[in-house]
Amino acid sequence: MKVSSCCCCFSLKTGCIIISAYYIIVSLLLLVSSSMDLYGILTTDEDGPDKGKDPIIRGMLWTFLLIIGLHVLVSFVLLAGAKMEVPAMVLVWIIANIVFLVAVVSGMSVRLFLDPRKFLASIGKRIFSIIIGIYFLIVVKSFHTELKERQANDAEHV
Repeated sequence: MKVSSCCCCFSLKTGCIIISAYYIIVSLLLLVSSSMDLYGILTTDEDGPDKGKDPIIRGMLWTFLLIIGLHVLVSFVLLAGAKMEVPAMVLVWIIANIVFLVAVVSGMSVRLFLDPRKFLASIGKRIFSIIIGIYFLIVVKSFHTELKERQANDAEHV
């Protein structure tokens, strides 16, 4: 599937810049809030009712922080790739976000089995974010295809 513009009014290049900025902002906000959650867990009293010292919870939060950090990094790669029109940099974002989307869907499956009530309470938000993520992937892939076609045309004219 290929689109010729982003949101019907922006060029694919501008769309990729907007998408990268969106993901950078959202990921940085998630990074800050998750870091505060991790700090809260690490500083809770071990004997209290909170399970803050549980190594599984800490491990999951550290993994989540690492994934968010990588998402910030690949979003900056997309921003640079879109501005400089480098297909390889755009491709890095495409591959990373396919992996992220698969992880989100996998996480939803796990959440469904672990806590069906919480899963059902947030299903609309999660489905919406997956649909937006797929649309963003289509836009970025279309831009990548456009860049590759432009490179091929430029190579023929030389």
